[in-house]
Amino acid sequence: DKYGHIPPPVGSPPGTPPIKQGRMLGDHCFPKTNPEGVQLDWGNKDYDKLYGPKGWCVADDPEYGCGCILDGIWGASCENRHEMTCLNQCSGHGEC
Repeated sequence: DKYGHIPPPVGSPPGTPPIKQGRMLGDHCFPKTNPEGVQLDWGNKDYDKLYGPKGWCVADDPEYGCGCILDGIWGASCENRHEMTCLNQCSGHGEC
């Protein structure tokens, strides 16, 4: 889908950002049915609110929002990222 996550290429060094971040679907925002309308045990949102024409995962300006669930991500559609980094460079392996 348009706002899906695309990870970095296989074999990329640690810390390589994804090709595309995508919008988040936290535990509070899973579809309660599949595309065919079959009930799922773990979901709680209408399928169309997430994947319909004006859904969170599809529309530029969705009618429904799941919210930003991680630190450093904000905005109406979780489009703004603020990544925390170490001063004076970093090894890419979490050691600065």
